[in-house]
Amino acid sequence: MANRFDIELHPQDVRWAAAEGVSQDVIAAVLLLHERSVDEIASQLGGPELEQVIMLPRLSAMKLDGGANNPNDSWAGATADELRAEINRRLTVLQEAGIIELQVIGAPEAR
Repeated sequence: MANRFDIELHPQDVRWAAAEGVSQDVIAAVLLLHERSVDEIASQLGGPELEQVIMLPRLSAMKLDGGANNPNDSWAGATADELRAEINRRLTVLQEAGIIELQVIGAPEAR
């Protein structure tokens, strides 16, 4: 294996490491974040590598979206009803997962 996590990287991931100028250890760590604990991953990396693991997903997301100053406008043409439905859908997912708890409150009384 070419990385200290003993996982086989797909050739596309090896190209990703080369394109980003990071080691295959960094790419392996990023890919393992959803499978292993952060402590386990961090214990196998040095300071500069750990910083790259933290920054790499953020930078990749910004490249896909066109940068921080050019947000993804996939909802730019959406109607208010479509946006409301999407917000409700996402809030429902978070609530059902136990991540947030929502309470319905009444509108304030008119004076």
